[in-house]
Amino acid sequence: MINLIVAIVTLICGLADPPAPPVTQLDPPRLGFFSKHVDNAGISILAHECVDDAALRIVHDRLQMMLERMPIARANLVAAGAEVRVIGRDQLVTDMPSMRHWHGRPFDGHASIDERGRGFGGLVTLVSEESLLRLPTARHADQRDICVHEAAHMIHLFGLSADVHEAINARFAVAGDEGRWTDAYAMTNDHEFFAELSMWYFGSRGDFGAIDPPPEEGRAWLRRYDPASFDLLDSIYSGRLAGSRITWRDLVRRPPADETRLRSRSATERVTILFVNDTDRDYTLHWLDYEGLRKPYGPLPAGARLSQTTFLTHPWVVVDEADEVYGVYEPAAFGKVTVSADADAGAGTDADTGTDADPDTDTDADTDADTDPDTDPDTDTAADTDTDPDPDADTDTDTDADAGALARARGASAQTRPSRHRPTQPARGGMDAAGPRAAPAAAWRHTTSHTH
Repeated sequence: MINLIVAIVTLICGLADPPAPPVTQLDPPRLGFFSKHVDNAGISILAHECVDDAALRIVHDRLQMMLERMPIARANLVAAGAEVRVIGRDQLVTDMPSMRHWHGRPFDGHASIDERGRGFGGLVTLVSEESLLRLPTARHADQRDICVHEAAHMIHLFGLSADVHEAINARFAVAGDEGRWTDAYAMTNDHEFFAELSMWYFGSRGDFGAIDPPPEEGRAWLRRYDPASFDLLDSIYSGRLAGSRITWRDLVRRPPADETRLRSRSATERVTILFVNDTDRDYTLHWLDYEGLRKPYGPLPAGARLSQTTFLTHPWVVVDEADEVYGVYEPAAFGKVTVSADADAGAGTDADTGTDADPDTDTDADTDADTDPDTDPDTDTAADTDTDPDPDADTDTDTDADAGALARARGASAQTRPSRHRPTQPARGGMDAAGPRAAPAAAWRHTTSHTH
């Protein structure tokens, strides 16, 4: 009898909902702004004090649902420092520390970033409280699950390795040839394809486009309508197509004096640097050209994470607002630079303590994704100033040419020009109340992000 009672209690407990994750108070607030925090197995969910605790818990539940059977993708996200930050219902996008530099400036044509979107997918993903809580003020009246959409971008860009990217891109191309997603936002590019179909896979819906008859919400419709795409998503989210581990290695932070001794040298090997600003101060990035002169590459705002495609022999400098050098860095495959408030005395020490996973497991520039849309079009003059005095040194012309073709095919601005440090994936825009639109490519020359 006792064993039967224990079995019944165990069964009941197993069927019960898991306990709500604790919302902890951060004192002092992170970045001087985020005072609420929920941990999702290493992925931080952050919000201002004004945000309802329920919104953070909803994000936690979405991540649990999506990553439950994806341990490798989760490990990749944690290693890269993935975060989800909630925009309060009464807050502007530019209230977020990493987005403040966009305040009052045109972002998409004449529209500001506050007018343009309420969700941004990347290594730092932004979602709005009103969307999470399904408030009447949410941008999408149909209450589609924007959190799943933006989290899917984060997973795609930083959780999945090159082989999985290739499988998604291949299915996107075939689905386009089949005409299955006519005029739907899913056909914008392979990243929106994955994010839009992820909403259906997890029980919501994406943009209907001109699909006839009109789609239905939920996984069952996706399975009937596009079985091949459903099978791909199911293989990814079930963990059957798991991909490989991606590990970032900390770069040595060299002292300011090293800037005068370094300059770019000819190279053909492309690598990626992940820049992480864990302070509440703004910094700027500079490439040292072939004469050792600084070429500005835009801001590294407070709390931002962005990645930069570069070459193995091209050094970089991180500079604060007072033009003081924080550190000088020489790239490595999957190199990571973390700017932190407690590291002021660390310049010149060997910070290469990260475990170097197999860098050959992911050389796809699709992982070179920005966490925030944090490039400054006024200071990012790379396409104009990063001139190669030794054109024979850069034999990787196919990559740049392909990037230009992708930009044109995906509706990017004609101002996008091949740049030696621009990643091969042009930036993508998102969908707002006015419908699908492409983000301005000129403002995103070395970043990748997505807006809703």
